[in-house]
Formats: sequence, C-alpha cells, structure tokens
Amino acid sequence: MAQNKELVDQYFKENVFKDSTQKEYKKHFNFLEKKIDFKEDENKLIEYFKSVTNPNTRSNKIFPILQLRKFHNLPYQKLEDYRTDLKNEIRVHRLKKLKEDKSKLMTYTELLNELDKLHGLPFIVNYMWIFHALRNADLNAVITHNQITDDDNVILYDPKADTDNKQVVFFIRKYKTADTYGDKKIIVDNNRFYNELSSLQRKDGDPLFMVKYGDRATAGSANTYMNKMAIGGLNETKITKIVMKHWIDCKNFGMIGKMSQDRGTGLATLYSSYNLYDKEIKHDAIKKELNVRFA
Repeated sequence: MAQNKELVDQYFKENVFKDSTQKEYKKHFNFLEKKIDFKEDENKLIEYFKSVTNPNTRSNKIFPILQLRKFHNLPYQKLEDYRTDLKNEIRVHRLKKLKEDKSKLMTYTELLNELDKLHGLPFIVNYMWIFHALRNADLNAVITHNQITDDDNVILYDPKADTDNKQVVFFIRKYKTADTYGDKKIIVDNNRFYNELSSLQRKDGDPLFMVKYGDRATAGSANTYMNKMAIGGLNETKITKIVMKHWIDCKNFGMIGKMSQDRGTGLATLYSSYNLYDKEIKHDAIKKELNVRFA
C-alpha cells in the first residue's frame, strides 16, 4: 500500500535509530505493509494480529506499528493495551514450549557423543554452539592466517602452527546484540577443532561458508547451511537449552556466565528463555560468583 510506505518513509526520515533497531523495524514493516493498512481502525488491526499464532511474534510485530502510530498521532491505546495483555500469554506459551523441549530433547552426553561423530564444517558449527553458545550469524565469518579486519567476523589461525600452539581465535563484531556487548573475542584451544578447521583447506581471506566460485554465502544461505548441519535436526537455540540444563544440573554457574559472555546475552535472558525447567532458578549464586547486577 502506497499510503503505508509514505508513513514509514516519513517515520524513518524524522527519527534516529540504532542500525539494529532500524533493520528490525523495516523487517516488520515490509512484512506487514501489504497485509494491513497502518492507519486502520485499532479493532481491525487487533483482529489481524490475533491471527498470528505465536504470541511473542505477535507482540514483536505490534510494537513497530505502535511506534509508527504514536509518531503520526494516530490512535494507539487499544493496541498498546492489547500488547500489554499479551505478556501472560507469552509466558504461558514459553513455559509450555520449554516443557515440551525438556521431554523431547537429547541429553548433554548424547549431544557430545553425536558431536564426536562429525567432521569438517558440521563439527565446527556444532562445537561452537555447544561450547560457546554462538548464534548462527556469529559463524558467518572470514578466515585469516595473519591480519584481521576491524569491521567483520573473523576466524584467525596459523595453518602451520606446531602441536603446542593449535589455537583458533574468533573475533565477532557483527551480531545481534553488538550494540550492547561490543566486540567479542573467543579463543578455542582444542587440537581437534584446529584440525577440523584445517581440513577445510581455506586460504587466507576465504569465507568459512562458501558458495560457487569461492564467494561468501549470504547471511540467509549460511543460516540454511548451518541448520542442516545441526545434530539431531536441532538448531542453535535448542542446543543452547540442552547445554543450559546441563550446567544448571551441575550447578556450574561459572559456565553459564561464560555462555552469557560468549553469546552476548544477559544472564536473565538465558534463564528466562533457555531454561528447560518450568520454575525460576534463583540467581543468588550467580550474582555472587560473577558480580552481575540484575534489573
């Protein structure tokens, strides 16, 4: 709808956003612009949003429309109230999903046994999910043997390293929460990982995920490749849940803190969104050990 585009264009022209926020808003606006009239009566908009099955997705799609309507002085209170009322539905939906996952997902030991059977890229991807809780986008990186760039995700290693120095370093700059957590540096000091990476025979400057003619895979293509490589048909989210449960069972809060740092995700978010237990885990021990302040 042309009218929707005009509203959105003016909104972005007269406001300043973080790059990540603007990208997220544009994604929702592009999805919705041919489905609804952004100036439509609130009751009709709510009726449309009720057709979105997942309440969390529903809430995420409503939010930018709310901000747009506020900016253009359009009625928004009913939409805002409806989104507020979704909080309990979102919690119930999340707990139901976590319970289902808890009964269906493999154990941490089974996960490691399956990892040991893999080689090459599948090993690398699943290893970084399991031991460093990385997102897919973190792994869409360029391999270098010498220099690193300042604005990309880079995997640095020396292909001629001796046995005692088979170290791989990830410099991750482009990721979902980079604006909050800044650049990440992750050191993988594991001979098996180094050897699997070396077996790919990537040259200096080659991407980890290649398409034809050695070009770097797009974010979407790399994401598709990684999901196909996931152990047991899982994905990085479900693997993170399995690992979280393992460290909770072991009461190893230090490892959960490391997951938080490597992933670039707050501890409170890990415990609310990746916790397979349907009751809240107390944060006291984590606060004490990591000196983390919770809101």
